[in-house]
Amino acid sequence: CDKEQLRSTLDELLPRDVDVKDNEGGQIESIYYQHRTLGKAHIYFLANTDQSRSHEATICLRGEGRVEEWDPVKGSMREVACRTENGYTTLENAFPQTGSLLLVLDTSKRAKQRRGHEETVVSAIDLQDTWGIRRMNYNALTLDYCQYKFGGGAWSEFVPVWKAQREAEKLDKNVRASLRYAFRTEFTKRKQRRIYVVMEAPERYDITINGRKIGYEGAGWWVDISFKKVDISKFVVNGENALEVTCLFRRPTIPGTMVFLKDGVELESVYIIGDFAVKKAGERFILSDGTNTAHTGDLVQQGYPFYAGAVVYTQTIRAQRADRIYLEFESLDAIVTRVTINGKRAGTIAWRPYKLDISRLVKGGENTIEVEAVSSCRNLLGPHHHRRGELLFVGPGSFSDESNWTEQYSFAKFGIGKARLIRTRIER
Repeated sequence: CDKEQLRSTLDELLPRDVDVKDNEGGQIESIYYQHRTLGKAHIYFLANTDQSRSHEATICLRGEGRVEEWDPVKGSMREVACRTENGYTTLENAFPQTGSLLLVLDTSKRAKQRRGHEETVVSAIDLQDTWGIRRMNYNALTLDYCQYKFGGGAWSEFVPVWKAQREAEKLDKNVRASLRYAFRTEFTKRKQRRIYVVMEAPERYDITINGRKIGYEGAGWWVDISFKKVDISKFVVNGENALEVTCLFRRPTIPGTMVFLKDGVELESVYIIGDFAVKKAGERFILSDGTNTAHTGDLVQQGYPFYAGAVVYTQTIRAQRADRIYLEFESLDAIVTRVTINGKRAGTIAWRPYKLDISRLVKGGENTIEVEAVSSCRNLLGPHHHRRGELLFVGPGSFSDESNWTEQYSFAKFGIGKARLIRTRIER
């Protein structure tokens, strides 16, 4: 089917409901729309489905009237500058990658025939790539490989923990199961630091760290109410550390079914958490001293590969007042980002454009910018070893897909990109 011929034929037979074109008059095929009516009001939701390209669009809506842009996040609305001609209402809008727009055309009201305010960039100042940084949660190291033994048997080689579970389930009786996890520390700063091991149902296990038996004393939970903390601060040594846990293993399910038993046991990864950085050395991750600075870009490469939680970036800059001042980021690899200027909340960024109007909060002279970036639990919980890396969707099998297993770890990016301060002048 010739798409252009089909479009031309339809244009001859039916008037266009919505037309979206670029600056050269070509159709922008990546911008989809949905149109609904409510009395005299026509509601349009337009979305750029392109994840890599932004578009300067001219939008033509069939019908004449007043156009408003509704912002569902802020709960606000504003009249949009437009023009009417030959039964259509026309306006311009910039769509960022995956950007969207909610418009309401009210044909019972007349549009104000006016052009919008012209905004001219006065200056653009690049912020420094180095920021002060503070964690809002403990850093973490996921231990998803272990040695195992059953009863009085010998220790296995290091294998993924799910393989130890699979071997235990092959046994036809309850058995004492032991797992040994290993981690290394290379601290150069002598300081008291809290370090915990986090595991599910620690009360079921005999726990030793470097040969020292420790008990579960109810040190609270972390991230999830079922993730219990066990304080190992006093027993961690600089160098190699061995964590052993032993329990009476009972199958977690009735054989051949997905019916879980109340007293069943699942052998799982454990987590070392505390005040440290995690650096990659060869094939291993090593606990080391943390820092209070970070660079723009991926925090996974800066000591936070398994981190789950929020971090706050801080930078002080000098600025001059202007009609409008924006803070714009090249990228934001975070679930959500919250910006504070001089101690006052400026706004939240959850999707493109990574740009925020901070005009009302900036003062002449020094200004402190804080950017709180929030991650998900993806890098903490995985799956870490799927050959395809970041998956479109994840299920239980994604964590133990042996046909796609790789020894390499994969992580989602986390952090903020380069930032700049944009000053503009409004010509009315």
